[in-house]
Amino acid sequence: MMSSWVAQLVHRALNLSGRQRDVRVYKGLLVDSLPDWSIRMEEGILVVRGDSIIRRAQVDELDDLLAEFDLIREEVTELTSTQFILPGLIDTHIHASQFPNAGLALELPLLEWLEKYTFPTESMF
Repeated sequence: MMSSWVAQLVHRALNLSGRQRDVRVYKGLLVDSLPDWSIRMEEGILVVRGDSIIRRAQVDELDDLLAEFDLIREEVTELTSTQFILPGLIDTHIHASQFPNAGLALELPLLEWLEKYTFPTESMF
């Protein structure tokens, strides 16, 4: 069963005033990492079309985004102070010997990646 705040997010995103929206706007705490793997936590705006984030913006850009996407303020999903958005937790399980190869050859099947990258690293210890 979905928690009430998740149900509200889904309802607002898909069925505001009885119509489905192509673009959804979320305002609140955004958490992700930068290319140097440091964490970034900041208030911001995410604009989503379908299953893709199409824009990340600063809070002070909200009015411009609403105009650009022909939306009204009531169509913005505002997160509470206890909510945040972060990227999907994909490839988050890692062992120490895999760390030097993180992000390499992601197109390979797991066993092939392990044999080509991880196992040789592990054999050095």
